[in-house]
Amino acid sequence: MGFPHGYEAPELISNNERRTQVIREYAREMFGALDDLVVKNQLELTPAETHKALIDYLSFTDIFRVTDPRHF
Repeated sequence: MGFPHGYEAPELISNNERRTQVIREYAREMFGALDDLVVKNQLELTPAETHKALIDYLSFTDIFRVTDPRHF
């Protein structure tokens, strides 16, 4: 979840609804930033192409659940 959400880690781990909300907010931010990048650089890509590329990129991310931070 990263440093910005560390303070709310217990809630995000235990509250599926809140965790889903945070993930959706992050995705919206990422898609918005990508859309801005395409416009500012006048790239000839559709939103669907860029969004698929972002989803493909993020899907390569490994997700780990750390149950004991002392062993990470």
